[in-house]
Parts: sequence; structure tokens; C-alpha cells
Amino acid sequence: MAETVYITGHKNPDSDSICSSIAYAEFKNKFENKYIPVRQGKLNQETEFILKYFNVPAPEYIETVKTQVSDLNIDKAVHVSKDVSIKTAWMIIQKYKIKTLPIVDKNERLIGIVTLSDITKKYMDTNENNMIAKSNTTLKNIIETINGNLVFG
Repeated sequence: MAETVYITGHKNPDSDSICSSIAYAEFKNKFENKYIPVRQGKLNQETEFILKYFNVPAPEYIETVKTQVSDLNIDKAVHVSKDVSIKTAWMIIQKYKIKTLPIVDKNERLIGIVTLSDITKKYMDTNENNMIAKSNTTLKNIIETINGNLVFG
């Protein structure tokens, strides 16, 4: 279905503003049924009388016509859990050509982000003595990162 288009008059609408939005939406819907009349303010007594007399429902009230983030076509973000290896995070960043990677919990709620800069800094820090011993990195992630095999353990 086509995207909905809202037809409105000015703020604090008078009768001509309300009636015009209703009439124009009706006219446009003869060609493509996607137009909805709306209003940006309270109806005055005259407008209420007119709508009641002609048995026409009042246009829906909308608070603002300013563009909002919800009006954008937002791509679903690529994300990972905090348990993935740095190598996996790096590969995802490279694959999707992104600079930040959201980190989510088991309910897919954002708990942080890892950046390309974070990963390169960590990589550069690998020369630091005892870096692996000081970290909480799992053996599985170390093996994956260095493309190694567990021989004993």
C-alpha cells in the first residue's frame, strides 16, 4: 500500500481550514486512497456545528507536522552481543563498511558501542606484556582471533 499522506490546514484552524483539508483529502482519494485529513488544533464551535450538521467526522488531531526520526526509513542496525570476539566484531565492521557496532544484551537492548578506533587500539595494545593474562578474554575467542587450534586443554 502507498504511504499515508496527511492533509492539514494551519494551526488553530478555523472552519475553512478544516473543511478544506477534508475536501482536498476526499478529492485526492478519488485517484489514490492514501490521504487523511488532519488538524493541528482544537475545533471551534462553528466548525463543530458544521461537521455535526453535515455528519462528517472531525479530522484526527496531530500535535506536530515537523519531521521526526520515525518518518525516516531506518535500516535495522547490525549488532552483536558483548561475548563475540574482537576479530568477529572487526569482520562485521569490515563487511558492512561501518565505523561503529552496537553491542546489545540478550533482549537486544543497547548496552554500548564498539568503534573501529576501539578495535585498532586494542590490537595495538597486544604488544603490551601480559595483555592476554590481564584480560577476561575466553579461550574460545583467543583461538578464533589467532586462527589457532586447541591442542591440549
